[in-house]
Amino acid sequence: MVIKNKDGTNYKLKGPNPVASKQNHWDDNFEMHNMEWEEVELPDADDVKKFNSDFEVKDVFSEPIEVAIPEERPTVAETPEIVDKLKVNRKEKAKNIVDVWVLPAQIEHNPEAERGKQYTIKYFDKKLVESIIVHNDTFHMVFWTNVDFCKCGSIIYLWRNSEGDVLRESSWWKVDKVLDETEDERLKKSGGFIHVCVPSEYTPDFSD
Repeated sequence: MVIKNKDGTNYKLKGPNPVASKQNHWDDNFEMHNMEWEEVELPDADDVKKFNSDFEVKDVFSEPIEVAIPEERPTVAETPEIVDKLKVNRKEKAKNIVDVWVLPAQIEHNPEAERGKQYTIKYFDKKLVESIIVHNDTFHMVFWTNVDFCKCGSIIYLWRNSEGDVLRESSWWKVDKVLDETEDERLKKSGGFIHVCVPSEYTPDFSD
């Protein structure tokens, strides 16, 4: 890369000092300044006095050293407490009671239809149902209710709690599986149905 001047011409380096242009070598007629150093004698590295001590290292001791071994305490396995989510006290029950909107659905199977259209779903009028939330996370929502019209494919929308306050984090769910007393022993005493739901792509309007 060529270095340019401000006017665009090539930059040229300055030549050697004119005073030293004809000096090819140094002759003997020169004077040195601050070069008169005193000689320093370094000690001989071979003549080193070793550390004198009467300490002797022994690998075998006359008396064995006792090593304290900690006592092993017996571990007691804690019995996990199994809590039936359907058997809750009044405060917990009131906290988990939620009014949900249900858009009942009915899945119909037509084997004679063309492939991809053999299953159709039909929705009915929405209904407001009181339910108990058993489990709720990002991917699944499980609730209990005693109504029998909430079938697989029905759309669920969590609306308000037992105090009448509208839930802030509401979302749409689709019933993926319905359990009765033949599939869950807890329902033999409580009755009703357990609905296992997954997130729904269909988000109907439940406003009045």
